[in-house]
Amino acid sequence: MRVVVVLQAQTAQEMQAPARSSASESASAQTVDLHVAEGEMGVSLTPMYPGQSHPSLAPFYFIDVADQATAEKVVARFMQSVAVEAAYLQPDAELPGPP
Repeated sequence: MRVVVVLQAQTAQEMQAPARSSASESASAQTVDLHVAEGEMGVSLTPMYPGQSHPSLAPFYFIDVADQATAEKVVARFMQSVAVEAAYLQPDAELPGPP
């Protein structure tokens, strides 16, 4: 299962900077909060479009989780962060139905 996390634009830029570190003095409070959330939940945010700087694509991250219960907890925790615009469970892919 995959949780999609959409970050605020500024936070997404910081997260994709080459020196991504919660210990960095230049890290904003929002970025630090995301690292704290990752640690609390035992997950890692992964860019959906690595290296992408386009403002429409850079904010999209994902977290792979094992089950529905974990996904709900991850969504709830990340939605508490001011750096997160949205967090949701990605729907399963389905074949298109008849017209």
